[in-house]
Amino acid sequence: MKKTVLLVEDNPDEIVLARRAFDKAGLDISLDVAQSGDEACAMLAHDDVARLPQLVLLDLQMVGKNGLAVLRELRARPLTKIVPVVLLSSSDEPEDIATAYSCGANSYLRKPVNFDAFVALVRDVHQYWLVHNRLPPAPPGEPE
Repeated sequence: MKKTVLLVEDNPDEIVLARRAFDKAGLDISLDVAQSGDEACAMLAHDDVARLPQLVLLDLQMVGKNGLAVLRELRARPLTKIVPVVLLSSSDEPEDIATAYSCGANSYLRKPVNFDAFVALVRDVHQYWLVHNRLPPAPPGEPE
């Protein structure tokens, strides 16, 4: 079964860049995109664990519902608590990093400026989160 990554990004140029990086990385995954925090939360507001992505790549700085608000909402829901969320941001501010982790981020990565470095990051993220990492089972009472 093909694994799914949900990219939450409101900048159309960054979405194109990410799609190109995932394509160039040659990974056998499905890349879904939510173009706003509200759209991401709506896409994940269901009770079917089989429809959840295996990884969320979340931009920190978005117009409207920002990445931290999305993260807080996902961590407040029993079903989405188990989905790994990686903040992918251009910010390298220690306060942003600390706040992301305190809100429940599993990882915080700085977006590379160089395209080839971004492709390498995509491959590394895939290898760690979708190949090596093991998730806990669905919360009790939730469908498998």
